Amino acid sequence: MVLSHHSPSFISTHLNRNKQHDPPLLLLRYCSERPRKEHFSIHHDNPTLDDYAELDFPFHSVNWYFRIVGSCNGVVCLSDDHMCYVHTIILWNPSIRKSFNLPRPSVVFQTHGPFMHSIGFGFDSINHECKVVRVTYVGDDDGFDIVPPEVELYSLSRGCWQSISYCGLQSIIPEGSPQVYINGAVHWIAYDRKTNGSIHRSLIVSFNMCDELFWEIFLPDSLAAQCGIDIEINVFGESLCVMHDVFLSGSNQTYDMWVMEKYNVVESWTKLFAIIDYQQSLGPVIGFRKNSEVLLERSENLVSYDLKTKETKNLGIHGVG
Repeated sequence: MVLSHHSPSFISTHLNRNKQHDPPLLLLRYCSERPRKEHFSIHHDNPTLDDYAELDFPFHSVNWYFRIVGSCNGVVCLSDDHMCYVHTIILWNPSIRKSFNLPRPSVVFQTHGPFMHSIGFGFDSINHECKVVRVTYVGDDDGFDIVPPEVELYSLSRGCWQSISYCGLQSIIPEGSPQVYINGAVHWIAYDRKTNGSIHRSLIVSFNMCDELFWEIFLPDSLAAQCGIDIEINVFGESLCVMHDVFLSGSNQTYDMWVMEKYNVVESWTKLFAIIDYQQSLGPVIGFRKNSEVLLERSENLVSYDLKTKETKNLGIHGVG
């Protein structure tokens, strides 16, 4: 089994808990091939990653496995949209073993033809409810994605998808782009497009769950010039961060981490560290532990990288074939 957040995978995401609880919990997922099944377990985020609970995962994907859109307040948003036009979106609370299937969205292949889309999941702190936003780019006759996109928003209080016609979003959020939720908004890596369809620059697009508006957050020039290549968005502590996967000469590779120290202040972007991998044995950055260690994949194993000592530790959790 390959450990990657872009393939049948091992995914780590923090489950929210009350602040008096220590240590926090990690929700871990891996997918076995025989039998074809997704396995979820909760672990304490302590030095030994002690098991807290095995979870019953009652859902079955037509695309082999679900994509974890995000988690917030103990609720996980799942989408069955990896390889074909399937519109199953599920809100799942594993701690109480309850789930809810969202109704079918309005923009689908049968009504609009070919499209690409991304989904955001977060919490509206004013109305105290979870919301799901779906950003869909319908293709034109020349094969380009039409902007502004079709935007639909689902909230539990409304109980249906509502079209947002005033979004004005001119940037392109790539298909299935990973999101992070911070400061009341979901965020994606996106890009501007020139008139000939080529990519102009990378940036961050956010959608605030309270005022239901899109905003753009600019990246440092060196990252914006990468045009979306090997750039991943994440959260480090209470800050927005971006990981840049850089291939150096020979077999050398490095992960550069940029942190926005003051939210939405472009000048506060700071290059915090670089993880140098001399054998290209490290996979993608999955997330961060409470102690700020970085979670990565190495040879089908989950490893933790200590930013201070620059040591990599195998956490003893791996996929099974």
